[in-house]
Order: sequence, then structure tokens, then C-alpha cells
Amino acid sequence: MIAMSNARLSVEIDGLEQSGIVECVTVRYRPRNRILPDHLLLLLAGYDFAIVTGLAFAAALFYQMIAIDDVRYLGLYAAVSVALALGFAVTAVLDDQYSVARLRLSSAAALRALGSFHIVFGVVVCMLFLTHITDVYSRVSLVLQYLSVSTGLIIARTIMVRVVRRAVESGSLEAKRIALVGPAGAGESFASNLPPSGSGIGIAANFELPPWALHELDGEKSDELQRISVSIVDSLRGSAVDDVILLLPWKAVATADILMHELASIPAGVGLLPEQNLFGLQSPEVSRLGENVILRLQRPPFSAVDQIAKRGFDIFVAASVLVVAAPLLIMIAALVKLDSRGPVLFRQRRHGFNRVPFWITKFRTMNCMEDGDVIPQACAHDPRLTSVGRVLRRSNLDELPQLFDVLRGKMSLVGPRPHALAHDRAYESKILSYTRRHNVKPGMTGWAQVNGFRGETEEDCKMAKRVELDLYYIDNWSLLFDIQIILLTIFSHTAFRNAG
Repeated sequence: MIAMSNARLSVEIDGLEQSGIVECVTVRYRPRNRILPDHLLLLLAGYDFAIVTGLAFAAALFYQMIAIDDVRYLGLYAAVSVALALGFAVTAVLDDQYSVARLRLSSAAALRALGSFHIVFGVVVCMLFLTHITDVYSRVSLVLQYLSVSTGLIIARTIMVRVVRRAVESGSLEAKRIALVGPAGAGESFASNLPPSGSGIGIAANFELPPWALHELDGEKSDELQRISVSIVDSLRGSAVDDVILLLPWKAVATADILMHELASIPAGVGLLPEQNLFGLQSPEVSRLGENVILRLQRPPFSAVDQIAKRGFDIFVAASVLVVAAPLLIMIAALVKLDSRGPVLFRQRRHGFNRVPFWITKFRTMNCMEDGDVIPQACAHDPRLTSVGRVLRRSNLDELPQLFDVLRGKMSLVGPRPHALAHDRAYESKILSYTRRHNVKPGMTGWAQVNGFRGETEEDCKMAKRVELDLYYIDNWSLLFDIQIILLTIFSHTAFRNAG
């Protein structure tokens, strides 16, 4: 929630003129339940721990007592239930699943929870087999535990999302409270760039500095600004703010120094948003190079560890699917060959990682093999589509040969979908940050596709939305996010929208 009152409180200090001091815009209420992020994390993790423990043990107890009337190993089933719950809670905490930002979408939250539980369940099952506990541990109980917890987590996450969302929107829960200090109008600009309702962000105060505070200060004005800073700090002591954000231009170094010196006396973080034109940066951070302090405006999309994890996951899944789906691939190849003249596979140049062109491989779905400077996009009821090709495109099965491109390292299972070179050239000049999609390997599926943004882009706004979702994926990547997108690609009807 972004809360700002329209009431203005003018402050006079030591008889100085009112216009030369500071105006304060402040929210005049306190949330009924002031919940800090750490408290929220503990509360929700405890809720999940209780849910998983209870459902896992209840499932095992039901089978042991009702189905086979054998209660000899209830202690063992209780221990496994606790291990599942503890492992899941820890994994969810590490994946930041209990932040208000992650709990804004119930479907995404439920899928992330399922992904975490699948990982933990797989590890626990492996441990049971390695220690030969499965000799006495009922396999039926294990299956029932998996099914009951998976179902329960979906329901529990849906409830959790709705409760948190309503609490935030009503103002009874506030995950982060901030105060703003800057020139007139800066606070409103900052607020307009915050997430919409449901973010859990509350603006407790907006202190507007006089215009002269943004320029070079003489001795008299430095003293006056010092008194203003003291007044701001005194006002903030009763506001329980988590962070104070200074909205100052680069040239206001002296003002920033004075404010930061006084703000150091309150238990709150202090941040600096130097210029309005920095709002578009995705991942700025401060670091040191020797004695030099630098503001890094952009970081590489993936760390070395991230790249290893993603590549290992791609190889394992792609190789496994190719082995399992080999008969299906052979059958599709035969149908494509019998349906129309031409090769079984279609190859076309696309831009890959760092905009390096590569040849993408698909099952041929059209009666043409276009790869020139002008390539009409495929559309619904496209006359170029073959009978088999139409079915393949609607089911996404035409993409299966790209598993070989994944193994070759040219693509990833998940990432921004690559477009024909001609389409890239057309959109690079129209859409800001379009080329940033090439900072990671293209994917067989992506966050844009599972949200329904695929197929023909007859309007530029459709491609712009696709790019926005692709960049969100790049900036928020995790292995669990990849698993979530793969599951959505397979099971969500939205992923098949506009696939024809």
C-alpha cells in the first residue's frame, strides 16, 4: 500500500521564515498491526511448518491406522513429517517466498511453494532409500504424504496470499514504512514509481526541502539546514520508519552530508536516489574498487554459480526428455514427412546470447522455409501452415527439436523466446531495452509465453509487454522460477494461448 495524506504541516524553527524551512506531508494514522518483514517471515514460515507437518503426519497416520491397522512406526512417520516441514520452510525462506512482493500473485506463490516441496520431498525420499528406512517405511504412506501436502500447500498458499493482500490493502499490515526527503514534487514522482496497492509499502512522511538547499551552501544556510535536519529527525522518532530516502540531485552533496549526519541518530536505513533519470535502472548497487566507491548501474544477469546451476539443469532435463520422448519425436517426424513436401526440420537464424546469431531447429509446420530480410509473422489461420503443422504449433510440440539446441549450449530451457533476425531489427528501434533480452540465452519457453504473450504481434504494444515480461524474468531469475515456468508451460492453458 502506498499511503500519502493531502494534509500539509508547515514548520517554523527559531523564528525563521516559514517559506524557507520545510513542509511535511505525513500520514496521520498508525496501522492496527505493525508487522515488520522479519516478523512476517517467522509468522508465515511457522504457518507453513504446521501445515506440512500436520498434513504429512495425518496422511501417514490415516493409512497406518485405518487401512492396515499398524501403528508400530508412528515415531518414524512423525520424524519424516517434521523433516519435510523443516526442509520446506528453510527452502521457502531462502527463496524469499514470504515477502509481500512474492505473495502478490496466488498462482505464482503456489507454484513456487510446490517447486520447493518437490525438491525437499525428492531429497527426503533419496535419504530414506540410502539409509534403507524404506524397508519399514510404507511406500503407500509416502505417496499419500506427497499428495496431501501438495494439495494442502496450494490451498494454504492461496489463503495466505488473500489474507496478506487484504491486510496490506486495508492498512492493517505494513511490511515497510519509508520517509522521503527532497525538493518539492520529488516525493510524488518517487511514489508514482512504486508498485500499486498490495506492495506493503507505506509512505509515512514526505519532507520537502526549500529550493536553496539543492545548491551550494554558505555558512548561514548550512546552519539553517542543520536545524531543518534536526527537526526532521525529531519528527521521525515517533514514526517507526524502516528507511529514509533522500531524493537529491548529484550536486547537493553538502545537503546530503548534513542530512545523513543527523539521520544516523535514528534506527532506520538511509538510501539515496540521486536523480530522477536513474529510476529506470534495474539493479544499481554500491561497491568498492580499492579506495574508490562506485555506483554500479547494471550487473551481469547471472553470477558464475547461477550460470553453472542453470546450465546443469538444462543439460539434465533436456537429455532426460530426449530419451523419454524419442518415440514421440520419431512419430512426429514421420507425420511431417507424410503430410507435405519438404524437410522434416525447419532451421532459421535467430539472435542468441550477446546477440550472436545461431540456427534454431524446429519441426517444420509450414509449406515454406523463410529466412530473409522480410518475414511475415505467423498468425491464426495462416495459409502457410500445414495440417500437421497447425496441430504441432497449438500443442507446442514443434519446439521439441530445440532440446538439441539446448544441449549444444545455444539455448536454455527457459529464457526470452528468440525472434527472427528481421523482427529483431524492426523492434530494436521501437522498444526501449529490447536488446537487453539478449543478455541471457534464449529459451524454449519463457515468462512472457506462459502469461499468454506469444504468437503474432500485430501491435507494437504486444511486443512491448512481451519484452517487459522477459526483462522481469532476467532480473528475478532463480532455479525455482525456471521450474515454475516449465510447469506452467506444460499444465497452464494460458501458455497455449495464441499458439496457433
